[in-house]
Amino acid sequence: METYLPPNRQLSLKAIALPHNHNVSKEAYNGWVLSQMHQAGRNIAACKASSDVNVLSVNDLVFYEPLLDGDEVSYYAEIIHKNHNSLTLHIEVWAHRTSHPNDIKITDGSFIFGVNDNQHN
Repeated sequence: METYLPPNRQLSLKAIALPHNHNVSKEAYNGWVLSQMHQAGRNIAACKASSDVNVLSVNDLVFYEPLLDGDEVSYYAEIIHKNHNSLTLHIEVWAHRTSHPNDIKITDGSFIFGVNDNQHN
């Protein structure tokens, strides 16, 4: 099965949803998913800015489906706005689930990263 790659987005992070990241219903904690999205966005933003970055804002975050124990999770990011002191990224989270024929969109949202110094592209 091919993994879905959203257009204009880079694969930034892959992870496996493990039992310790889940509640008793075997669904991943949304906070864990959000922290992984933060890291995925930071990977792209820091590389593009050639500098350290920090999250200033998370916007329009919507959870469509739960992330289940054992899901293979892919985090895709796209820079949608850039200026001299910040980058805005759209981040999508997709899960590959062995019981499902297609990858499942879990969540997406926009993250604004501040650039921590004057060295940026």
